[in-house]
Amino acid sequence: MPRVRAVAYNHEFIFLSGTRIMTKTGRKEFGSTPGEVEIVNLIKLKARKRKGGVRPSLLSIARELNMLGHRTKTGKPWRAQTVKNVLQREVVNSNKSGKIKKTSLSAGDHLSKREIAMVFKAARRVGEVDEVILMVMVGSGLRAGEMCALEVRDLGIADGKNQIDVRRGKGAKQRSVHISAALSLRLREYLGDAPAKKRPVFVNRFGEALSYEALYKRVKKIGSLAGLPQLHPHSLRHTFGTLLYHYKKDLFFVKEQLGHSKVDTTQIYAKTLTESKLDQMEALGSELSAMMKSDSVTDNTSKPEKDL
Repeated sequence: MPRVRAVAYNHEFIFLSGTRIMTKTGRKEFGSTPGEVEIVNLIKLKARKRKGGVRPSLLSIARELNMLGHRTKTGKPWRAQTVKNVLQREVVNSNKSGKIKKTSLSAGDHLSKREIAMVFKAARRVGEVDEVILMVMVGSGLRAGEMCALEVRDLGIADGKNQIDVRRGKGAKQRSVHISAALSLRLREYLGDAPAKKRPVFVNRFGEALSYEALYKRVKKIGSLAGLPQLHPHSLRHTFGTLLYHYKKDLFFVKEQLGHSKVDTTQIYAKTLTESKLDQMEALGSELSAMMKSDSVTDNTSKPEKDL
């Protein structure tokens, strides 16, 4: 057995075993211990631009960390999203210019209706599994990790319920996500007759639960075929949140569906540029164009009086 030693750090006992660090008390933000600081610095070093201005991908950084034996605070392997979270937090904490906490979604963060049709067409070309994965992600807003952990017992379709139960979401929280009857029917068709309750919904060729890396690759492949190379799993979650909010304008319902802790996080979907907003801008643009082309428009605005 590896030798385990305990050290005191900020009045808290920390058990060191290799590079994995476990705290006896409640979880703190990653980077709160000396060992974690070393990993954070390693991530920042690996994320620097290489010759030609090219940065290594988040997925490649995660793979390198896992090969070196590093683990996250919960003892799980590193993923592209966890590396991204660390880098974003470092930018915010260092108070430098760059990517900070989102207050609204940019155009590349979610799909338009036209783009949704494009990715579904591409998914059908790849295969049934990819199409169903896309349907669930766009139709439920599940996180990538929640998708990978999904088991047949988490689906209410066997009992005639149109819902998905997330047993362990972000922050180890549970929630039930309502889905459409059409998605429930598609899942029943995909799973077939009476599958084992504890069987993963999405598996690899060895019959094991799909890993985050495998899911990421599938989504990126679909995006590439659809002509949307920026597509990634979280953009599908953003797409669900955007569509759901602008269908009913119920921010708290979107919060419950997505499993956000605070409604402030959900506010970004209320600030997204939608078709109704685009129509308003088009109308304004047409009016301005007419004004600019007309010779008969006079300026009726009053001029400021001169100072006495």
